[in-house]
Amino acid sequence: MVRATKRRGVRLAAVLSGVLTITMTVSGCATGDVEPTPAAGSATTPAAALDGESVSGTGPTGFPGVDFEIPAGARSVVIAFDCEGGGLFSVELGDSMMLGQAPAGGTCDGTQQLSWPVTEQTGPTLSVTVGEGVTWTASPTFSDAEFARDDALAADCERFSEIHSALINADTGYTHYGAFPASEWETRVDEATAELDALAAAAQSELGTAFADLKGIVDDPDRPVGAVLNGTEEPVGVIILACNANQTPVITHAEFGG
Repeated sequence: MVRATKRRGVRLAAVLSGVLTITMTVSGCATGDVEPTPAAGSATTPAAALDGESVSGTGPTGFPGVDFEIPAGARSVVIAFDCEGGGLFSVELGDSMMLGQAPAGGTCDGTQQLSWPVTEQTGPTLSVTVGEGVTWTASPTFSDAEFARDDALAADCERFSEIHSALINADTGYTHYGAFPASEWETRVDEATAELDALAAAAQSELGTAFADLKGIVDDPDRPVGAVLNGTEEPVGVIILACNANQTPVITHAEFGG
């Protein structure tokens, strides 16, 4: 998710689809990395289950998607999403960007449990991104119980957002805007790398391994000036998917291009 001084930016669903595309090798997670499953931010045991209607389709829906009735009193939902064929998918409840939430994604290899909070602002639509010709079904179980976030993971995602923003801004400011010389790029990257190292050591969640993997890449002495994030797709993808499942998405605070 990109936030640049109230500038909406690209749709989060598209961002997630891009992340999934470049991180196909981690759809099951690389050895030693965290597996970002929706259980990280699943709904609490329901105090009362509420009726919901399944929806299905073939191929992508576009945004805002298909009608998706939300029963009165719902505070969270778990959607059993089924698709086959091994391609990538992304599912968005309502307008994730406006809600400060995230779509959920993965690989079409059976039924997966996807979870979201439900608020008064949640729109009654479901948008699905899959390959052309791919059939899918979304079966909801709504609850009047609140969505339960993992607080430790939320804290790590929030701190990572600042570090990742600093790295992106260093590359963007130097490469695309010529806003500062290579020496300042080096300083910015070194400071962000030190913060990333500290986060990896003090991580409150199981994302510590992914933070350490990312630090090892951006700390390479042979890193190209203006392109410190080259080759970081795998650990960044693991982090983003885990934060999205917890509904505490990584937010990029853009310094340039607003």
